[in-house]
Parts: sequence; structure tokens; C-alpha cells
Amino acid sequence: MTSTEDKPTTKVNKQKFSEGAILSMLYQQVDRVENTIKESVINVYSNRYRVNIWQGTNNPFLPKAGKIVASYFISVEDNGKIKIFDDGAIKNEDR
Repeated sequence: MTSTEDKPTTKVNKQKFSEGAILSMLYQQVDRVENTIKESVINVYSNRYRVNIWQGTNNPFLPKAGKIVASYFISVEDNGKIKIFDDGAIKNEDR
């Protein structure tokens, strides 16, 4: 490709969504985790996000201790819907 040729362009979704909006869209597609102590939404790049959900461990000595029980890699499409690239299940052998 020479410099005079048109380079292919990629359409990028520049609209940013709030953490609450992304969690709301996610929970329309998956069940909520019981005993949730923390949820995080991290913008990885462009319109792709990593969503982690922590659940309490019920440890009386460390009441705020938790573990990630669900993790989703998602994209927010132009129409405002999300696409989940993995199911978020964390198996016991992965912990």
C-alpha cells in the first residue's frame, strides 16, 4: 500500500458508558451473584471492558475479605447492547 492509497479505517465506538450502566446491561443477561461485596468495571481499550465481581468469604476474622467469583470480558456495541466474550464462570481449579 502506498501513502497515496486509502488506508482501511476501523469504526471505533467513542461513546463511554458509566460503570452503573455497564453493570445494568450485564445483569440483564446474567444472574446477580449473592453476597456481592465489590464490582469493578475496567475499560481495557476502545469499547471493551473487564467486569469483575467479588463475593464475601464469610470469614469472621476478615469481614471484608472476598474473592472474584465472576469475571466477564465484554464489548459495548454501537446500539448500546453488550456482547459477552466469556461466560464469567470461574472454576475451583482456577482459583
